[in-house]
Amino acid sequence: MKYPYKLDYLIIAVVLAIGISGIYTKYQNNKSENARYLIIQTSKGERLEFDLKCDTILFINGRLGISVIEISNNSARFLSSPCPNKLCVKHGSIENCNDQLICIPNGVLIKFSSGDDLDALSY
Repeated sequence: MKYPYKLDYLIIAVVLAIGISGIYTKYQNNKSENARYLIIQTSKGERLEFDLKCDTILFINGRLGISVIEISNNSARFLSSPCPNKLCVKHGSIENCNDQLICIPNGVLIKFSSGDDLDALSY
């Protein structure tokens, strides 16, 4: 009995092609070009939306003080924050649609939104 058969190679190639195309499609759908808004939420219950097309610097009041957030080139990042370790600043910018940046001590969350944040519809 010969092993592996020619059909086994075909099946492996098809499975690899499907997997690679799925990863490529997921990556293309997560780009920030699909997102239209930057949503900033604070621990005080504020929810602010900003257009990603406008490059700007924002000053957001949090628990510990003011966080400075930069929006540029369809990405967002913390420029400075009053938190002790500055992990949110060291993280850098977010660019993909499902990425989030959180400054837990200051209570500030940054995320992208495409404007249609529905998970499912029911009638």
